[in-house]
Amino acid sequence: MDTILRFVIKYKDTILIDIIGGLILAFLLGMASIIKKRLSPKPLQEPKEQAIYLSTPKRCFDDSCIGRYELLDKVFNKIVDGEKNFLSRKCIAITGEEGIGKSLFCYTLFQYYLHESPVYAGWIECNGKQSVFDIIQNTFKDLRFRKKNKDDILNAFANIDKKCVLFFDEINQFTPLDEIEELSHCPQVILILSGRIRKIDFADETIVLPPLSDDETGIIFLRQIGVESFDFIKGKGKYSCKRLLRNYAKGNPSLAIMFACAESHYEGKWEKMLESMESREYDDEHYFKNILQQLYRITELSNAQKSALSKLSAIEYENFTESVFEFLDIPDDCIESLCNTYWLKQEDSIMYAIDENHCRIISKLFISEMNLENAINSMDESLSVKKNIGFRWISLYVENILKRIRGYAAYIMEKESFFEFVYNVAWNYWNIKNYEKCIEWIELCHSKDKELIYKKARIEFQAKYYLVNKLYSPSEVEQVYLDALEKSKEIDDFQNQKMFLMQEYCNFLLFNKQYNEALLLCKEYFEVNTMDLRYKNNCDMFYRYLDVAYKLDDKESLERLVNEKTIQDLYQNERVWITAAWSFGELSKIFKKWGDKETSDKYMRHMVVLLNEWRGFYNSVIKVYLKLSEEKFAEYMHSCDELLDSLNKALARKDAEALYIEGRYQEKYGNYTDAFALYEEAAERDSLRGMCSLAVLYYRGQGEERNYDKARRYWDYCCKRGHRGSYYWLGILLLDTNYSGYDKKLALKKLTQAAELGSERAKEKLLEL
Repeated sequence: MDTILRFVIKYKDTILIDIIGGLILAFLLGMASIIKKRLSPKPLQEPKEQAIYLSTPKRCFDDSCIGRYELLDKVFNKIVDGEKNFLSRKCIAITGEEGIGKSLFCYTLFQYYLHESPVYAGWIECNGKQSVFDIIQNTFKDLRFRKKNKDDILNAFANIDKKCVLFFDEINQFTPLDEIEELSHCPQVILILSGRIRKIDFADETIVLPPLSDDETGIIFLRQIGVESFDFIKGKGKYSCKRLLRNYAKGNPSLAIMFACAESHYEGKWEKMLESMESREYDDEHYFKNILQQLYRITELSNAQKSALSKLSAIEYENFTESVFEFLDIPDDCIESLCNTYWLKQEDSIMYAIDENHCRIISKLFISEMNLENAINSMDESLSVKKNIGFRWISLYVENILKRIRGYAAYIMEKESFFEFVYNVAWNYWNIKNYEKCIEWIELCHSKDKELIYKKARIEFQAKYYLVNKLYSPSEVEQVYLDALEKSKEIDDFQNQKMFLMQEYCNFLLFNKQYNEALLLCKEYFEVNTMDLRYKNNCDMFYRYLDVAYKLDDKESLERLVNEKTIQDLYQNERVWITAAWSFGELSKIFKKWGDKETSDKYMRHMVVLLNEWRGFYNSVIKVYLKLSEEKFAEYMHSCDELLDSLNKALARKDAEALYIEGRYQEKYGNYTDAFALYEEAAERDSLRGMCSLAVLYYRGQGEERNYDKARRYWDYCCKRGHRGSYYWLGILLLDTNYSGYDKKLALKKLTQAAELGSERAKEKLLEL
């Protein structure tokens, strides 16, 4: 024992160091094990452990539910027991001040808390008086609910095989709560309700969301306007945003957001509105009274202002407000007057309101027959006069009008003025190639007017033939064509409409590659109509007849069509009907097939010259007929005086495509200064390819001093707009060690994006790397 003790005393320092080292090593090994366990990939859960989403919100919720995670946990634990099993027949109402984030709170529960739970989850966005069962049958994807009636839906929920959590958002005083109560009786259903609600008798519990702190409101505000800090908001806008957040937001940052966006994006257009707001003292004590006073001043508005107010009531989406004002011709002075008179919330175009009483007053004001019909008539007039001008940008507003009518004034849907509106909307959807929306809208037209009945049948046929073999069979399209043909007999312009329908049906047959049927239809057409190409329908059908006769090599038809008289008629009408110009392309193919290259080339050149002038330089039709790359097309345009003259005319009118193509030609032959100037002009006219090529010259230092930063700015901009070549070149720049912003990781990302868009060069570069 003494020996051991002497040994320990003698080597105590060494022993102590070994013990400490061992403890440290054990600690490090333990931590490594924990880290490895956390970082190692977790096995995927079985599908039964994931929520099945019956529907999802139409709106985007980008922000996290800031500062409310404890409350989220609390609400979640009210619908599950201690072992995380979902309870039965539970109903919880989420309420709070207007704009406080009820929808976002519920969405966080819906999307994140339920995601790994073995439940069904459905999101129902209430719409005024509209039946919640109508909303379910139109938005739920599951076949047990899709297009089913109320009884079938209730029965499906009553017999569903697992727990189902249904979220009802945007509930207000118009929502049919009795229908929601019926759903609450289904044993497997759990309800989460949110909106402008005070008390719901059948709810088990009501959760009132507390106001957000100033810091939390500020974070949401900055995220929604897309900046990192208030320092990025310039001048007066910066001061105004801070002041409005401090004095007015009170849990509703959308009011401040409106002014910030107006100040920064619309270049002071709304400055008077901002000054008007800041000059008044809307403290808490007089806040509601002052809003009411402004509402009651509606009797003092002029007719023009009332009209504009009706139009404004249709506007919900802030991003395109300016485009809609321009489209609807609302005068600026009228807008300013309205803005100075009312508190407008640009997000939903309704006067700013903060509680249920004011919402009720505003709903009565805006959601009335007069105002909705004024909005429809105004929009309908604009759609009729300005077809295809900006409809893509205002379609969201049009959908919002329909939503309001369904929710608050369904009887308007039985009026002839509504049917005219519906037809014009359907026509515009067809014109922007959204054929499913076109059909969805035209089905709302139940007019008794014979002409409108025919127009409905015609556009239904025109829309469905583009969806053949996707949503409709050829026989279904044939049936709607025959239906339209039958209804055309009831209108005065029967003969012209019959000719129009026949050539449209011929187009469908060609589209569906039913060439023999198309040939028979063309022959039938010209048996009863002359081949006088002064008339549009005749010229259109002649072009299709040429096309199908060439495809089938029908010599009898070709001899009938290709003769001196018809070709002379084409020359006479080439600047009247576009199909006359297209016919020269068909003639070129026919003469090439017959071995007459000289005549074939002559007609092809003539078509190119006509289309360069009519439809823009190097347009899609030219690409179909010539099948030349950009460089070869540039050479082609320099191959003879006729084509060179066409190119020079396009350059003189500053056609962006012509500027770009000529830039490619000059670059190929080393004329970099000329190429640079041409690309620059093309870029000024929003040509993405022009911008990308200009950036390449900056990168290489050709035609201008090398400038990596300018090259990157152009490529960054083009990438944001999805330009494939710019992703590739940006990747090349980021791999260049001479560039101060060298970043291999980001370069690989950009090259991958280019490859995903189909860039062969990017794929080769990735393989090389």
